[in-house]
Amino acid sequence: NNSLKTGNSALQSVIEGLRAERNLWSKELAEQGAQLAVDRGDLQSDLKGLRRELVERSEQLQSLTDTSRIKELQLNDAMETITKLKQTIISNQSDKEEMRKLQEIIESVS
Repeated sequence: NNSLKTGNSALQSVIEGLRAERNLWSKELAEQGAQLAVDRGDLQSDLKGLRRELVERSEQLQSLTDTSRIKELQLNDAMETITKLKQTIISNQSDKEEMRKLQEIIESVS
């Protein structure tokens, strides 16, 4: 009978130890769950910020691309104008040279 009481007491002690350990684990899991919830909130906030930044950067890139295209068109127009001016100058120089030669011929004939 005494042996049964001792065995029963030992089992009760083990059960109490297991319950205490279960309670400790429950508290630890609750704390970890709370921390995970906080971490998730932080990550979601970071994600929103990164998405906002991505949209801003995309808009900046589009703006810079548009500006670059406009400047490219302006540069092409300027190059075309320069080419036409060069051709006009060359043509005028040729005309002047021909007139000078004609003037020389006229003077030599007179």
